[in-house]
Amino acid sequence: MEFTANELTEFETLPAPVKGKPTPEQKAGLLRRKAFLAGVAKRLNSSAKAVEKGLLAAAQTVETGPPADLCPCPGTRDMFPDEMRERTWLFAHFRDCGIRFGFQEYDAPVLENVALYERKAGEEITQQMYNFVDKEGNGVTLRPEMTPSLARMVLLRTNLANGQVKELLPIKWFSIPQCWRFETTQRGRKREHYQWNMDIVGVSDVTAEVELLAAITAFFRGVGIGPEIVGIKINSRKVLESLLFQLGIKKTSCVFNQSYSVG
Repeated sequence: MEFTANELTEFETLPAPVKGKPTPEQKAGLLRRKAFLAGVAKRLNSSAKAVEKGLLAAAQTVETGPPADLCPCPGTRDMFPDEMRERTWLFAHFRDCGIRFGFQEYDAPVLENVALYERKAGEEITQQMYNFVDKEGNGVTLRPEMTPSLARMVLLRTNLANGQVKELLPIKWFSIPQCWRFETTQRGRKREHYQWNMDIVGVSDVTAEVELLAAITAFFRGVGIGPEIVGIKINSRKVLESLLFQLGIKKTSCVFNQSYSVG
């Protein structure tokens, strides 16, 4: 029974079985463990029990393997040539789709000012970031996402006195940034990750969303993924407001005032 390096790494992050009645937090962890074992069992055409036994044996073997200082940091991974070829192939499709739809690629420093994110989400966001004070006393962080960097760069191309953007509108930029979040690692979510962003600035109507949906659909078709495999769901606050209104719940309701805490 052969397991991938990612499966072995993820198995080590899963909570161990507990004795007695589990707490709600432990129950959530056990459900995650069960789902992971079921997924691996399906890939190997085996049973979850056999997979768990095999992973435990493999984990014991790993313990006597390379020293800890030779392994990547928790939540990160090495990209060996075979995996790098796959990533390069995927990123090439990202770039090809973005360019075909008229987007320009951009990037920003992976190191940003902490204040940029505190301004957007408050000081609590620092609990989920790789933030620290550098040797010059500046509060900096590895970027957890790209949107604040994009906003900062657009403002650098804006006349702050009159609000006039110096770029030709609409701005259509895309990026494939490496981002970092100091969170508990789980299946499909590590502390280090890449994400494909496509942003349109300067369009106030729904045509921007339509264009982005068209680009996403074209990308999936370009890599051989059709509607029989992947579907796209749209989360619209206006649709939610309309449904609530039909049910007699007005926007001034104390429960759904300003922002509807649903979904």
